[in-house]
Amino acid sequence: MRVVEDEAKLRDLIRGFLERERLVVLSSGSGAEAIGLGTRSRPDLVVLDLGLPDIPGSEVARELLAGAAAPSRGAPRPGGAGRHRQRGGARGRRTARPAAPWHHRGAPGR
Repeated sequence: MRVVEDEAKLRDLIRGFLERERLVVLSSGSGAEAIGLGTRSRPDLVVLDLGLPDIPGSEVARELLAGAAAPSRGAPRPGGAGRHRQRGGARGRRTARPAAPWHHRGAPGR
């Protein structure tokens, strides 16, 4: 999992929430750093600030997606194949829905 956010407090907050759920999180404070990390590892999910100061978040997303489309040279990740469900009828395309913080704990106030 990757968190790309230029505000350190917010980046640490998001990372803390995700790590409490036992997720492995790499974080970066700039678009350039995120793209550099993207060439070394492929995250399953990216939380991306679209208003980064150095490179627009949309460009970072394009670069990360372009890197994800390239064939992997490393060993396959455990559970990596076939675990994503396709939606929306788009063949070969993964889509995701927004996750709510209470997703695994029930709706707020319950």
